[in-house]
Amino acid sequence: MAMTKRLQNLLAAVICLALAFFNQATAAVGDAFPAFNVLCTAWDAVANKQLKPWDEDGAAEALTDIYNMNMSIASDKWQKTFDGKAQEQTWEQLHQENTAKYKGIDLADRWEHWKKQRKETKEKDSSWQKKNQRTQTAAEASQTRPIILAIAEEAAQLQLKLKPPKKADSKDLITAINDKLKAARCSTPLTDAGDGKPCNEPTASTSKTATCTTATAGSSIGRDMLCLCSVVAGTDKCTSNGVGDAEPNSGSNFRPDAFQHIAGQCPKTNAHEDLGVTIDRALAMLHGALGTQHVGNGKMILGTTGDGTCTGTDRSCVDYHEKYTAKKAGLAGIPWVAELQQARALYNDYLKEVAAAEQTRQQIFKLAQEAKREYNRPAARQNSPGSSPLLHPGEPPRNAAAEQNKCKTKNTTVEECPEAHCDYNKEKEECKLKTGTENKAAVIGDRAAGDGAATGCAVNFRYIEKCEKMSEGKEKPVCARKKEGEGDKDKYELKCRNDCSIVNKEFALMATAFVSLVVL
Repeated sequence: MAMTKRLQNLLAAVICLALAFFNQATAAVGDAFPAFNVLCTAWDAVANKQLKPWDEDGAAEALTDIYNMNMSIASDKWQKTFDGKAQEQTWEQLHQENTAKYKGIDLADRWEHWKKQRKETKEKDSSWQKKNQRTQTAAEASQTRPIILAIAEEAAQLQLKLKPPKKADSKDLITAINDKLKAARCSTPLTDAGDGKPCNEPTASTSKTATCTTATAGSSIGRDMLCLCSVVAGTDKCTSNGVGDAEPNSGSNFRPDAFQHIAGQCPKTNAHEDLGVTIDRALAMLHGALGTQHVGNGKMILGTTGDGTCTGTDRSCVDYHEKYTAKKAGLAGIPWVAELQQARALYNDYLKEVAAAEQTRQQIFKLAQEAKREYNRPAARQNSPGSSPLLHPGEPPRNAAAEQNKCKTKNTTVEECPEAHCDYNKEKEECKLKTGTENKAAVIGDRAAGDGAATGCAVNFRYIEKCEKMSEGKEKPVCARKKEGEGDKDKYELKCRNDCSIVNKEFALMATAFVSLVVL
């Protein structure tokens, strides 16, 4: 993956700082603690910066509110599906008792979610109902049901985006990153002891001479730390005073508890430092340190050596030359470096997923706010003496005075009662506004048309403009206003036709069932 200009500049700056540090730290041959500091930084990345499990619950409360609102105003028939004996049954038990009714249907992974929603909303004195009780002036459930349903559908689709991110091969992204870090941590003769812990020590007597060869150099960060710092007193040192408890005994054999003492000498780390920053810093330090301390023949060696080898107990170094130069691989030829580079590339993908998930959560929070507004939307005000004519949900206020002027109550002739707007009663000589000439609402609910909501009749029945646009070029309308005269109660509702469910009393049940089918 090509580095951006910004990253290149960052690495160059870190390398310069690292080189300046090494120039100050290498006062004499035998001081190997600058090299030790490189490996400690790399160790910090693999031992202390493992990623935590993905957080799917960041919007849990908002989603619970949306789904519970949807359930609490669902039709009685749908709610009662989860009452009584069904509340205690598993899906398998219910299916077995109702084989004919649910033949070919498997709702095992959804059933418990539905039951939970019903249980939390059934009783008026439940904790959720107390916290989210509808106001006394709220519109009837049948009026708010379609809009909250559409919001719940949108939220369910967004919730799917909060699932743990995957790699291109469908493997869990976080697991893949942590596996790369683990692979760079420990190798023979050490074994992994888990995140944040030193490697397990060798199980049997193991000599440095046989272990710290050029062939095994770079197999893991832990192995390289063990080889670098297992030296006898009075020679090369990984700290200013040396790691006395890591001095080999019985000739060239590693001390049984050497590694835990070596790892314990690493500088204190920043627990809040980003994994990517730590990896970048470690690799930049390694790049600047290779070949700068050893005496002799210009090999890519980390640390100090007098004779060009790193197998003796009087040598504090790791010989990466063979790995570095093979096939001109450079740093990537060192196994643990390659693992860190791959982890870093995957971490870039992880950061993108984190940003996308946060954006999704913010969308869910906004939907929850919208659902709550609709949940408590005041009912339409009824006519009363001196009041404005009845307004339907979402309808803008009308100019009552202008409409009254169109149809003067007392008229002596039919001509004074305009036929286009008014009905004339000859016996009473009264003139009143025709039913159906009121302004129709351009917006249903709280959302304005064109706000970037999800597409489809299931959502767009809320917007006249979007609904009409869906019907353009079609022989039969997909989504349209009910015509006047089809029933006074529902004549201002939008309804979806043909390939969409009908937005009426039956739609509420079918659509509520639909959103509940989404895997939550």
